[in-house]
Amino acid sequence: MKKFFPITLALLWLAIAGCTSGKHKSASQTKENPSVAVTFARGFAVFHQNGKQRVVVYNPWLKGKKILASFVLVKSHPRKGEIKVPLDSAAVFSATQLNALELLGLLNKVTGISEARFISNKQV
Repeated sequence: MKKFFPITLALLWLAIAGCTSGKHKSASQTKENPSVAVTFARGFAVFHQNGKQRVVVYNPWLKGKKILASFVLVKSHPRKGEIKVPLDSAAVFSATQLNALELLGLLNKVTGISEARFISNKQV
């Protein structure tokens, strides 16, 4: 009986410590405030910079503590490292990406498909 008391006490302490809620930064919070409010999506933030938009994608496993990728979006004349929007063409790497483009009515923009044998969409 004396053996079980310390074990039970330790388990109870771990359970209580595990249930406390610490404040974590959401994936869309950074030191700078995002200039575009995103309502339903998480894991990225959009900032306006020098007339351009910068999209920052955070690593989902690190709760927004590490930037996974950063993209600068421009409407015309992209420089190296910038992406012209709207896109003229897109390559997809999964059926999930293809379905998203289909829902947006942009299948005509698809110019490349990885692993095409796994795609069953008749329109492509």
